[in-house]
Amino acid sequence: MNGFFVIFAVRLAFGLEKVHKGCTCNALASRDDRPECENTLFGLTTAKLLGARIMADSDNSTPLSFVTRRQLLPPEASTSGSQLEAVATRKELERDQATDPAVAVWRKWQAAHEETERLSREQQRLERKLTETVGFPNVMIQLSDGRTATLRSLEALRDVLRVGSVDVTVGAKAEADLAAHQARWDVSDRAIGYSATLRAESEAADRAEVLLEALSETPAISLAGVAAKLDAILREGQPSKDDAEFPWPQIRSVLEDIRRIDGQTEPS
Repeated sequence: MNGFFVIFAVRLAFGLEKVHKGCTCNALASRDDRPECENTLFGLTTAKLLGARIMADSDNSTPLSFVTRRQLLPPEASTSGSQLEAVATRKELERDQATDPAVAVWRKWQAAHEETERLSREQQRLERKLTETVGFPNVMIQLSDGRTATLRSLEALRDVLRVGSVDVTVGAKAEADLAAHQARWDVSDRAIGYSATLRAESEAADRAEVLLEALSETPAISLAGVAAKLDAILREGQPSKDDAEFPWPQIRSVLEDIRRIDGQTEPS
């Protein structure tokens, strides 16, 4: 059947009139008594020949299996398909992150870690304020051998007095001065919340440490979970983000590879 269509396609290429001139006509009567060529079938019109040529041409063209859905769809439909694929990819990533137990633990660790860092910055700010306005509690005394010493606590001063390195009168005055300084520090401390912030920082650091240990013991079931574990190692362990000492650059490289493969920038 395909050969039949090819023959008619070739004949059509040379023109219908030339085909008729080259054929041997018999006195075969058509339904309307017109002579027809023996090589021509009844009812085969020019339109049908054109259709035959199209079908014949398709035998030598690219198979339909090579025509992708993107090529068949109009541009706007193709674009919409790409957007749907991107949305599907994001949903798959979000599903992985939602179901991976390592990512769940990492989120808790990240919250504790970031809280620790925030409180640490706040504590340092308050400490600078106290040292500028009140100064660290301390007292300078002259020892019996003529040297001087700066003592920052009543315990340290009492240790010196106990061994007899300071004159009793000098020691008593130094103790009173240091106690007064400590009192001023304590009042300012309570007013701005320095010690409370210091305690909160310590508690957050303890939570982060426990969660980091839990994260190391939690199996990851996706690339997002592996990336979460590496992120925690880097943020907790490396001295700085650009530290060049082994193994930090290598771990950063592996983390970037995982994020690129998984189509994300960071676990969330």
